[in-house]
Amino acid sequence: MKKSNSLKLLLATVLPGVAAFGVIPVTENFSIRGHIDGAYTSTDDGGTDMEDFELKQADFDLLISTDKIKSEVHVASAGGGTAVEQAFLTLDLGGGLSVTGGKFLSALGFEGDEQYMLYQQSLAYNFGSSAAGDSNYQGLGQNAQQGARATYDMDNLSASLAIVDQAFSSSGTAGDADDFGFEASLSYNAMEGLTVAVGTAQDDEGAAMGVDNLYNIWAQYEGIDNLILAAEYNNYENYEEDAYSWLIMGNYSFGNSLAATLRYSQAEEDMNSAGANYKAEKFTLSPSYQFTENLLGVIEYSTGEYEVAGGAGVDVDFFAVEALFTF
Repeated sequence: MKKSNSLKLLLATVLPGVAAFGVIPVTENFSIRGHIDGAYTSTDDGGTDMEDFELKQADFDLLISTDKIKSEVHVASAGGGTAVEQAFLTLDLGGGLSVTGGKFLSALGFEGDEQYMLYQQSLAYNFGSSAAGDSNYQGLGQNAQQGARATYDMDNLSASLAIVDQAFSSSGTAGDADDFGFEASLSYNAMEGLTVAVGTAQDDEGAAMGVDNLYNIWAQYEGIDNLILAAEYNNYENYEEDAYSWLIMGNYSFGNSLAATLRYSQAEEDMNSAGANYKAEKFTLSPSYQFTENLLGVIEYSTGEYEVAGGAGVDVDFFAVEALFTF
């Protein structure tokens, strides 16, 4: 559910199966928002069982605004540590044009970086619990980049162009001052309920070390009562070899509180981090229940398999019970 920031936050308050999300004003120019996410997860990865019952993340966003400038600082505590996920300034130039500088989230990809943006607990391209069981590409929507971005947002059209230190923060080394990456995206509400987005990220800094040169397209349709349909396709280079991934998803609301999500995702890479061919698939069923406006319960069962270097497929089963509190 990656759209323009204002529309994304608006949709999060009304879409079935997605956590309600608001803003708490503190002063005229300062407000906060956030979420607390706890879950029990169980993974069987080829006979290796793992269980966790923990606080996954506590996220707090600080929002500061004036007439022309808005600033956001996203602070998250997870895994025993605290980090600044995003920190950026946005200057409104008028006429739908703005510029942003700092550390900000990639504009590409259907799935967002926070749990309140997802229709289920797990990400589509996270296939296994071990390094052998995962594709190198987990989705650009989870990457925070450092750089500058120009955005045009008017009516049903949104476009952006960013120059970043490194487009793929999970691959390669830190960016070089003489070798920047860039990202471009275009989102269009083609008709009522239909959003189509295309984009690309290019960065040769880590070309021989991981993912680079990505092309992404996704679409979401909300024109059928109580039903949301979505699809995404990624084509990219991985260790300078061809790769692709894709997903299809449906979310249906059974009323004001109960919803369910079905999702299928797949990836294939000619070479992974171990220098071997890789392919994987995953099927997800995820019911959710809105207990209160700010408390969402999610259950997920995912099953699939991955195959490395043409060997026997490894079965993976994943189960999660999640409580997500937003404010």
